[in-house]
Amino acid sequence: MTIDENVPLKSLNTLKVGGEARYFCVVKNLEDIKEAAVFGKRAGVPILVLGGGSNVLISDQGFSGLVVKMAMRGMKFDEKKGHTNIDVAAGENWDNFVEEVVSEKLWGLENLSGIPGTVGASPVQNIGAYGTEVSSFLDSVEIFDLKESKERRLESEECQFGYRDSLFKKPDGKHLVITSVRFKLPKDGKPSLSYKDLDKFFGQRGAPKPILKNIREAVLKIRAEKFPSLDKFGTAGSFFKNPVISEKLFEKLKEQFPGIPGFPSGDGSFKLSLAWILDNLLNLKGKRMGNVGLYEKQPLVLVTDGDVTSHEVSVFADKIATEVKDKTGIDIEREVQSIGEDNPPSRYQTLFWTSVYHFWPKLTAFVQAFGIHKFRQKYIIGFLKKGKTPEEFTKHLKNKGYSKAYMAWKDLGEVLSLRKIIRKNFQYHIRLFEDGEIRGHYEYTAEANPLGHFYEVVFTDPKDYFEHLLHGYLDKS
Repeated sequence: MTIDENVPLKSLNTLKVGGEARYFCVVKNLEDIKEAAVFGKRAGVPILVLGGGSNVLISDQGFSGLVVKMAMRGMKFDEKKGHTNIDVAAGENWDNFVEEVVSEKLWGLENLSGIPGTVGASPVQNIGAYGTEVSSFLDSVEIFDLKESKERRLESEECQFGYRDSLFKKPDGKHLVITSVRFKLPKDGKPSLSYKDLDKFFGQRGAPKPILKNIREAVLKIRAEKFPSLDKFGTAGSFFKNPVISEKLFEKLKEQFPGIPGFPSGDGSFKLSLAWILDNLLNLKGKRMGNVGLYEKQPLVLVTDGDVTSHEVSVFADKIATEVKDKTGIDIEREVQSIGEDNPPSRYQTLFWTSVYHFWPKLTAFVQAFGIHKFRQKYIIGFLKKGKTPEEFTKHLKNKGYSKAYMAWKDLGEVLSLRKIIRKNFQYHIRLFEDGEIRGHYEYTAEANPLGHFYEVVFTDPKDYFEHLLHGYLDKS
């Protein structure tokens, strides 16, 4: 096995973004994984296992450790009474595997046809589609423990499966490398057609019988009509999870937004259709920002085309999440995993900067007395609407989650400076001036990245977000 250095990752993920891997290798068997683990320990770097790269957002800075490209192959069928156990190596292509089990007339995974990625990644995400989740047919997984440098098997119950979640996405499972997955598939099964698209397809006049082969073909046809082609776009499929909320909140939202769909998901909770919210409440289907956007046929899907950075994708996704929060009060989660992104500030960093807050205004006033920073930062949004007061403006922003921006210059003529923190690392920063002018930008927080904040490493203009946020308070003329 060869360990390469400074390997570009852009071509190894379906969003087609990201920087380089400091170290990179391809593993084809267990011995390769053991060798990679030894290298990682000796070099003192973290290890990231990459399958098909279909559910990751890799940062523009890349990954500072060892990226292990999973390429283990092989399938083994073991017939039992009433079912078949199949052991599948982690590097096998997921849809090729589904095609194989359908041809063997084994039930359970047909609704998961067409999902990109590898078999080893399927338990990590607990992939699901059209009313089926992979955990329902997963018996166990073989793993290699990077901490203990040994192999072991985890039963399905030990994998802590949840909605698009598992042990392997949590801190306690990050050191576990899936090498093989065992599925338990029945020989005699029943079609799962409760999902509306499948119900509609097989309910129409002249529709074929819902046998395994036809269900797979129907799913592939439906996906082709709703999801973008990887030949034309960069995409990670559904970028966000459908939000799961309490029954009480669901009833409140139904009163506020008649027609909002919700589906019981156990324990008295309801799963909402985020696609419906994005399309019907926010009119965001097809929304674009540069070369990033929501797909015109399915707003849950984020797409890229042309030259685009990971940061641009992240800023756009944050904007969408903020608009959903402002409209419905719901916090939505990303389904994709962020790789190599800045770590959130530690408790000690937060304590340090909280103490700095107390004397920061005096420090900046002293520095600015010598003529430093005697200007207004760029990105004009507009002016405070006639008849609106700074007090009303402040109250509106605080109701939207904004608070005082302590770690900031006081720009020329500034009367108000507020921020809203996004995923702990970034913030929207908005200022109001004595002449009514409003300016704002998106940047690093000082807590997470002091130098990046000071030198404006990330400093962008989300004007359309601010225009939406300040509707009723903004004069753009």
